[in-house]
Order: sequence, then C-alpha cells, then structure tokens
Amino acid sequence: MGVTPDSAMMKPALQYLVLRSLGAPAVLLSLAMQGVFRGLKDTKTPLYATVAGDAINIVLDPIFMFVFQYGVRGAAIAHVISHVWWNILQIFYRIHTLMEIMATYRFVATQLESPAVWSVS
Repeated sequence: MGVTPDSAMMKPALQYLVLRSLGAPAVLLSLAMQGVFRGLKDTKTPLYATVAGDAINIVLDPIFMFVFQYGVRGAAIAHVISHVWWNILQIFYRIHTLMEIMATYRFVATQLESPAVWSVS
C-alpha cells in the first residue's frame, strides 16, 4: 500500500507529510505532557486538552482547506495548530496547579514557623 511515484497523489501526500513533520516536536511534547499528567494521577486534564485540540482541528480543517483554499496543506497546518494548542492548554494547566501547590506549601510553612504552633501549654 502506498503512492507510486507517477501517481497524482504524490505531490499532495508529500506536501501533507512535510508540513505535518514540522509539528513532530509538538506531538512529542504532547505525549510527554500526557505522561506527566498520568504520573500525577490526573487523566482528565489530558482528555480535556485532547478534546479541545480535536475540536479546534475540526473547526480549522474546513477553514484552511476551503476558505483559504490551501487544500491538503491546510489540513496539515490545522493539525499542527491543534497539537500546539493541546500543549498550551496542558502547560498552562500544569503551571497553574504547581502555583497552587507552592502557595499551599508557603502557607503551611508560615504556619509551622509561628510560635503558637510550637508552644506547649
């Protein structure tokens, strides 16, 4: 199974694959971030980010393919944008969660430094 060199599909297939390969770092980061979330026992966040990314891809595909008339190249561009969006969502959520954890840690640390905690009556 494949495209023969004399096929009319060779040029669009190459265009799609070249543009999709530019999104390979985004795909790799997305998979790594999903592993981080799973390691932290959070499987919902990657699911929501994936659904949001897929929804963006569904919206952008016809826009890039038909409105901007990019054809197959538009599908590849939309897919790369959706993967970048997944990463943005996951990274911002993780940063937000880490900031909450750090704020909680600071609160606990200041409470432990309070003399009232260590005084014995």
